[in-house]
Amino acid sequence: MKLSALHTAQAARQLDSWVVPETHPANPSLCETFGDHTFFLDSEGLVIAEPSESEDADAAELARIVKLAAWADDARTELAAHPREDTGLLIVLSEAA
Repeated sequence: MKLSALHTAQAARQLDSWVVPETHPANPSLCETFGDHTFFLDSEGLVIAEPSESEDADAAELARIVKLAAWADDARTELAAHPREDTGLLIVLSEAA
């Protein structure tokens, strides 16, 4: 999913990651390969946030983190795609009202 600027900043802080800007030359290729998402790079590789189903209407808006690719080399200059991997990590995108 594409995140708003506010949600992107919140997610990046919680993930300790770098956001791949939409203007980055790699972004079109990432979108073509993985779909239209906001992409994050962290120490493990490439991840995205996806909506998390919450049964509590008063709960904060949560997103689950899905890993799409791992670093292929120690220098972290190349990514190797792999099957989608749910990391089990949830992040808060907005607080409950």
